[in-house]
Amino acid sequence: MNRILQSTIQAYRSHATLFEKRLTSSRRIPPFLFEVARLLAPRSAVLDLGCGTGHDSAYLARHGCRVTAVDATDVFVRGARARCRHQSVRCLCSDMLAFDFPRGKFDLVWANASLIHVPKAKLPGLLRRIRSSLKPGGILAATLHNGRREGIHPGTWIPGRFFASYLKTDLAGLVTDAGFTTRSLRGVVNQDRKGRWLNLIAEP
Repeated sequence: MNRILQSTIQAYRSHATLFEKRLTSSRRIPPFLFEVARLLAPRSAVLDLGCGTGHDSAYLARHGCRVTAVDATDVFVRGARARCRHQSVRCLCSDMLAFDFPRGKFDLVWANASLIHVPKAKLPGLLRRIRSSLKPGGILAATLHNGRREGIHPGTWIPGRFFASYLKTDLAGLVTDAGFTTRSLRGVVNQDRKGRWLNLIAEP
């Protein structure tokens, strides 16, 4: 497993109870997820990449989707399985860089604040693999942090996590180079999480 991803996974594992408590106490469905869900047909196949404890997966399943939920943090995957146990959600524990993306399977790949934990040098290859997993007419919807930084940040409320932030023009270039057509890419501030974020919808 990538060393940087391992550091982030260990940070989440060590603070899993705090993470779930904070997420649950303040949780509402992200406005961006509402927007994306409206683009989906009934029974759409969805990959929730970096699903955490399954809040978004559960919402997508309630929306009528068939969801594959993937996260590299084992304790999160157990939480997602418990949360989604009565829904059409398959939960898998996997590092997203090592995940075996099935070709042409998904109508949507949903990556909500998960690609930020991937080193910038690894993102182009990951985007190409995500693209290959989408059906014709499928979409990638992702939220990424807006900025320039890259590295492990000890001072956050869960210390030891790796973050990669992107300028809008840089992210647009990476998406295009991976073979996507950008449907929308806009900046938002304090919409679902504090700070400046980029909401991306792209088509293969």
